Amino acid sequence: MRIIRKLRVVFSFVVVVVLFGCNEAMTSKTEQTTSENTTTGQNSDPMDLEIHFIDVGQADSIYIKLPNDEHVLIDAGNNSDGDLVVDYLEDRGVVTLNHVIGTHPHEDHIGGLDDVINHFNIEDVYLPNKSATTKTFEDVLTAIDAKNLTITRAKKGVTLFGEQINDKLLEAVMLSPISESYSETNDYSPVIKLTYGDTAYIFTGDAETEVEEEILDGGADLHADVLKLGHHGSITSTSEAFLNAISPTIGIISVGEGNKYGHPNQEIIDRLMNNNVQVYRTDEAGTIIVKSNGTKIEVGTKNSTYQPNPVETTTEDNDVTTTTEEINEITVVINEVLPAPKTVYTKEWIELYNTTSSNIDISGYILDDIEDAGSKPYTIPEGTIIEANKFYIIEFSRMFNNEESDDVRLLNSDGVLIDSFTYSNTEIDSSWYRITNGGPWSDSPTDNPTPNESN
Repeated sequence: MRIIRKLRVVFSFVVVVVLFGCNEAMTSKTEQTTSENTTTGQNSDPMDLEIHFIDVGQADSIYIKLPNDEHVLIDAGNNSDGDLVVDYLEDRGVVTLNHVIGTHPHEDHIGGLDDVINHFNIEDVYLPNKSATTKTFEDVLTAIDAKNLTITRAKKGVTLFGEQINDKLLEAVMLSPISESYSETNDYSPVIKLTYGDTAYIFTGDAETEVEEEILDGGADLHADVLKLGHHGSITSTSEAFLNAISPTIGIISVGEGNKYGHPNQEIIDRLMNNNVQVYRTDEAGTIIVKSNGTKIEVGTKNSTYQPNPVETTTEDNDVTTTTEEINEITVVINEVLPAPKTVYTKEWIELYNTTSSNIDISGYILDDIEDAGSKPYTIPEGTIIEANKFYIIEFSRMFNNEESDDVRLLNSDGVLIDSFTYSNTEIDSSWYRITNGGPWSDSPTDNPTPNESN
């Protein structure tokens, strides 16, 4: 059985930090530096929105983890990508997909969707009003029928979700399809705008210029910071007018290396460059991960040598700083915390959980409470291994505040934060816990803790 020596898979992240809401006009700047641990931005809110543009070659698959701990999947690559997408989601602790969108019935978008639907708990499924006679499409319908799921038609005006999270708007709305009779199947792709706080993101599937013109004619607010380009960067999409209306800082292209279609089209690349858009491509960068706290945005890649097209940006209200640093993909999480023992338990304890299917060596990792304050940090001893999908308990005396709120922090041996949790109050012999292993946290503690067992 293989052992992962480090707690995480190391990403070389090109981090683009975008700060919003300035009181006066500013001249933006793009700076590139290399640093192992770089702090950027003033806002300390957690980067609790994650958008993963999964590298599925000449295809599309986008996984979104929302700040409310819900999970969204837009497309699932080709037929051969089903297992890859399932494994990717499993590795991130996904048990339930709250919103699944198949943009249109082409194999490079819905090919792996049946595998995903068969494997996970599914709440809502969205498909456009466009069918196909292919086995790929029939397999998706069969998977939907097998779970007695209801299809919601993807069309203009459909709201996937909308709520306030810590006084920040979290919303996703479909801007298309508008017509019921497009000549191109690609045009049935829903264009979706996701808003979180002061940041916005647009996903286009394979929607082409006819749909772009319809959206523009409808007067929708298209401004967004991140644009996932339509149709893999083909000349059929991303018109000058559409791009100008969005005015993105970052453009993402999901495309296969050396594909026979010539994607992305050089004219589109030139158009992006001329509009000062930083371009990230999965064929060059691998999987691309965008993170945000609703105020700033970080963009990272798995390719340690990848740099986006270096462009100088100038806008009136954004300050853009680019740095290169190592960011960690979490594979071990804080799973349960008991901060106030008395009768049933004699010591405080923390339960860690290995979310992966491999053993993980966590030697030298650190557990702490308040950053730069509070109790002395605890260093995990050398030779400590958490088996695949298993737990590890650490006991303490007087690590935490037993009466009020406190923080629980897990850091790697370099002092980089891996995971954290803040509890708001304590109850004697009760624990704060994730509702499912590696999943969202409970809203209140339980008087039935489960150390070394599934929550």
